[in-house]
Amino acid sequence: MELFDSLPDTMFFVKDRAGKYVMVNQTLMHRSGKKHKKELLGHTASVIFPGPIGDNYTQQDLQVIRDGAPIRDRLEMYHLPHSRRQHPTEPQMGWCLTHKFPLRDKEGQVIGVAGISRALPRPDERSSLYARLAVLSDHLQKHHAEDLRIPTLALFTGMSEDQLERATRQVFGLTPKQMLMKIRLETASQLLGTTHLTITEVAHQCGYSDHSAFTRLFRNVVGLTPSQYRATLTH
Repeated sequence: MELFDSLPDTMFFVKDRAGKYVMVNQTLMHRSGKKHKKELLGHTASVIFPGPIGDNYTQQDLQVIRDGAPIRDRLEMYHLPHSRRQHPTEPQMGWCLTHKFPLRDKEGQVIGVAGISRALPRPDERSSLYARLAVLSDHLQKHHAEDLRIPTLALFTGMSEDQLERATRQVFGLTPKQMLMKIRLETASQLLGTTHLTITEVAHQCGYSDHSAFTRLFRNVVGLTPSQYRATLTH
C-alpha cells in the first residue's frame, strides 16, 4: 500500500463482491472527505459518495463483477466540494481516466474488483509534437459542434490515424475521440450552468443531435444526468 499511497494524483481501491471497499489509498481517502481509511472500509461508493455520482460508481463496480469484464481507459469528470479539497487552490472540477478489473479466485470466480482513477495530467508542452497538436486542440474547441471525424482530424494534422492517436496520448494523455468528448462535455457543463437552454438545445450546441444519446453519455462521464447536474448548480 505504501506504493499506492505515494501517488497523489491516483485513487486506488479494492472492493469485495458486494462492491464494498476492502482497501484504499490516501488519495481516495482525501477525496472522500474522510480522515481515516477505516471510515471507507465495508461501505460501497454509494455510501461514501452520496447521491447519483456514488450510485454511478457502484453500478460500474457491480457491472465489472457481474460481467467479469474490465473497464479500461474511461474518461470521467469528478467534482470536489470545498470540504474535500486538499488545498484552497484545488479546482472544483477535474478529469480522470479510470480502469477497473475483476478479481478472481483460484477457480476463476469473480470475487471483487480493483481499480485506479488517475487525474488527467497537464499537456506535455516539452514534446516536439505539442505545437502541432495545440493547433488541433484549438480546432476542436472552435468546431466541436460540427460532425468531426477522426480520419478528417488525421488529415488536418498531416498524420495517419494511428500516428495521431499515439501523438495525442503522448501529449494530452487522451485519444482524439476522448479529446473531442472532453471539450464537448466541458462546454455542455458550462451551458447548463450559465444559460436557460433546454437539454436538447445544449446537446445540439455541443455536437450531439440525439437528446437521449447525449444524456446517456453525460451521465456515464459526469455521473449525473444533465438535469441533475444543472440542479446541483442552483443549490
